Amino acid sequence: MDAVLGLYDDSYEFNTKVGAVSEEDPVIYAVRKNDTLCSIARRYFGSDDCNALFRANRSVIADPDVIWEGQQLVIPLG
Repeated sequence: MDAVLGLYDDSYEFNTKVGAVSEEDPVIYAVRKNDTLCSIARRYFGSDDCNALFRANRSVIADPDVIWEGQQLVIPLG
C-alpha cells in the first residue's frame, strides 16, 4: 500500500489506496508550490537537514535545490 501525503492550507491529509498505513508502507509526499527539501524536512523531521530526504530520493532528484510542484518524494521515516 502506498500512502500519499499532500499539504493543503498548512494541514496534512493522508490518502491511502487500501487499508491503514503501516510502518512498512512508504510515505509519499506530493511537492506543493514553494516547497523546498529543507521545508519538507522541517515538517517531517523538525530540522532543516534535508540530507536524508535527498538520499532517499536520489533516483528522482539530481539537484537538491531543484524540485517541482507535483513531484512525488519518498519520506524516509525510521
